[in-house]
Amino acid sequence: MFKSAIRERRPAPSVPLSGARREEVAPDTARPSRFFAPSVVTTKLIYAGFLTSLAIPLVALIAGFYAHQGAKQDPPAWLATHYRYQLRTFWIGLGANLIAFALSFAGVGLLLFPLIAVWVVARAVKGLIRVAQGAPIEEPDSYFV
Repeated sequence: MFKSAIRERRPAPSVPLSGARREEVAPDTARPSRFFAPSVVTTKLIYAGFLTSLAIPLVALIAGFYAHQGAKQDPPAWLATHYRYQLRTFWIGLGANLIAFALSFAGVGLLLFPLIAVWVVARAVKGLIRVAQGAPIEEPDSYFV
């Protein structure tokens, strides 16, 4: 009535008897990490993280970390422009928020926080649209949208 499950056993890798070793991979030619592999999905998640960071600021740090890791993995040229754009969004946004926080004790900084939020939303939406189109960011080093 019931069939028993048969487990397939893979043969053990054969080790040469002559004492020859497998080729070792040099550290600089190692494969990129699958966890931080640059991809369209990762890029979209980073942009979504920037949008989410308006409600939960800690998410911006996580998105910035992922942007740094993705940029280090040698992405394709068009994705590299997105990672550069995301890194600039993170660092400029962080700097602007720190300046706004310092100026908030004088009352001026409270007016800057909404402007920074609009700037982050505009950059994230632009990035999401460009990724969905499969297009690079034209000016990834710009300060503006």
